[in-house]
Amino acid sequence: CFWALGACFEIALALAIYPNFGWRWLLGLSAAPLLLFTSLTPWLTESARFHTLNGNNDKAVQVLNQIAKDNNRQMLIGRLATDFETDSPLQMRTLFKPELRKKTLLLWFLWMSCAFCYYGLVLISAELFLKDKADAEPNHKCSRFDTKDFMDLMWITFSEFPGIFSTIAVIKRYGKKKTMALQFLIFSGCVSLLTVTKRKTKRLEHNLAAANLTSHLG
Repeated sequence: CFWALGACFEIALALAIYPNFGWRWLLGLSAAPLLLFTSLTPWLTESARFHTLNGNNDKAVQVLNQIAKDNNRQMLIGRLATDFETDSPLQMRTLFKPELRKKTLLLWFLWMSCAFCYYGLVLISAELFLKDKADAEPNHKCSRFDTKDFMDLMWITFSEFPGIFSTIAVIKRYGKKKTMALQFLIFSGCVSLLTVTKRKTKRLEHNLAAANLTSHLG
């Protein structure tokens, strides 16, 4: 839901900033939270579990002491110990061992397919809207989004929420594999319908919304 909320917030920000101040201000304000987070990252500490997994028990104890101090609690008395052996740092070639090679390649393919479906849908939504404007006003070399375009994108983005919740419900009943197969099939059908939709109509918006709803493939 956080990703969908962020997308809705970005469209709302564009609706308020872009018509009056242009895309540069929109880009700057959109990047501000990321810049703030990046500037604060050096002050974030690694988790005690991370240090323990890497055999740095002393650093793990320091983190736990700091957590206890920040919460006004006494540190538990005892010695930090693990019930498993600390593994050596994993390397990239570990993923291609005979017992993991097939699973690695399948997961990479599925992840890339999901990413291309989702981000491709995001990009094609704006492209279709702009192409419709260019066809309607062939003398204009540059088309701008207006309030109605942003509102249409907002409604299409809202379709992510039922997609998220329905995916969670279906996964619990049928499992991940069947859910992903079904959603890939529905997504392909919805996107295929875009090829016969020439102008920006309600049918186009419905197809985009339906494709967006099924783009959460796991």
